[in-house]
Amino acid sequence: MSAKNYTISILLALSGILLTLLIPGGSIENRDFSHIDPTILVSFNIFLTILGLGSFILAFYTLSRSRVSYWLALLSAISYFVVYAIDLYQIFPQSPTPMSSALLLIELLGVLVAIPLIYVTATMIFDDEERDSASSFFINQWWMLGLGILGTIIVLFATNAAMGG
Repeated sequence: MSAKNYTISILLALSGILLTLLIPGGSIENRDFSHIDPTILVSFNIFLTILGLGSFILAFYTLSRSRVSYWLALLSAISYFVVYAIDLYQIFPQSPTPMSSALLLIELLGVLVAIPLIYVTATMIFDDEERDSASSFFINQWWMLGLGILGTIIVLFATNAAMGG
């Protein structure tokens, strides 16, 4: 097990925690998104929920040196960077409510975590020493059911809160 595996795992968990802090309706993300089409909002919340919960799962699987987990971790890192960047540049989602200083800080931290995560994960993918490692990427069906239920609850709560409910 290399230090890079632990670094990726820690950065993924930290990214998941930072995103979790931004669930609409909480103390940090309280902007109004009621003007956004509910279908778009639900879709975006589903994506963010999969990204957040997936990060915690990937944090575990990168420790097992699964090649698939490295590619998924890279995709997650790029997704975090893009999600935060488009919000910081006020591209999407736009809100008449201004971004709070706490929200700005969390999103800047998210970008700062995503950058080394992209770099370290990319180096693991192309590192010759890690090419031969093979381990399965399996999640128990009960964990999947539990994550599906948790994800549904998060999406419903986040969408309701973002719509001003």
